[in-house]
Amino acid sequence: MKSKQINSKIWISPSKDMKLGKGRVELLEHIHATGSISQAAKIMKMSYKAAWDSIKALNTHELLVEKQTGGKHGGGSKLTPKGLEYIQVYKELEAIQDYFFGSLGGRIDSLKNLKTLTSKLTLRTSARNQLHTTILKIDKQDHSIMLTLTMENNQDIKVSITPKSLEEMKLKENMPLIVLLKASSITLHKTCPTDAPYNWLHGTVKSLDIGGDYAEAVIALDNGGEMIASLSAIECDSINIGVPIWAHFKSNSAIVAI
Repeated sequence: MKSKQINSKIWISPSKDMKLGKGRVELLEHIHATGSISQAAKIMKMSYKAAWDSIKALNTHELLVEKQTGGKHGGGSKLTPKGLEYIQVYKELEAIQDYFFGSLGGRIDSLKNLKTLTSKLTLRTSARNQLHTTILKIDKQDHSIMLTLTMENNQDIKVSITPKSLEEMKLKENMPLIVLLKASSITLHKTCPTDAPYNWLHGTVKSLDIGGDYAEAVIALDNGGEMIASLSAIECDSINIGVPIWAHFKSNSAIVAI
């Protein structure tokens, strides 16, 4: 069966009277490159009036293109910071759409398959800890792969995965990666062993939610970010809000996602 192609259009609508789609984004890009609405119109093979009407409609909501005085040709037009921002937002949305539909293309032979694939792409998880990281280093060992990752607060962690996972996920250095950790995988300690290898993150106990025989502790990590650990009510007796704490997890207790 031939591979199927899925297409869609994106519009940004900051208000009900303004629509910023692919054509208008291209027009803004050409204005930014040439400094001229008329030159941008020629490149897009549209009349100056049509181009000006589009810019006028956009500027009615928010100033995206403004006149530029002086210069080599005595003036022209330029994009405002907000105009450049809208271009970047649109490009990011396009990249997300391409990834989403690219994942579906060729695998939608039935409604059942479509529902299965979309559920995977919009998967929610019960893991209480979702750490946004970047891959710093990939070490290939005998029967496993050790990833060195840096978190958003610049603390480094290590996660172990299988060679098969590395191959299927096509992981590379500098790629963003999400690390999923169950709260039960996090243990809390008042001190850090001097010979601790890795994954000992320092922070402060932010809150304790005790219910029955179990509790949940939120740890505010140094330099930003949080981790959530589940522990028994008895363990809570030795932990107080506001005190320094070490949160630890094993490298093979995490799941990674892209």
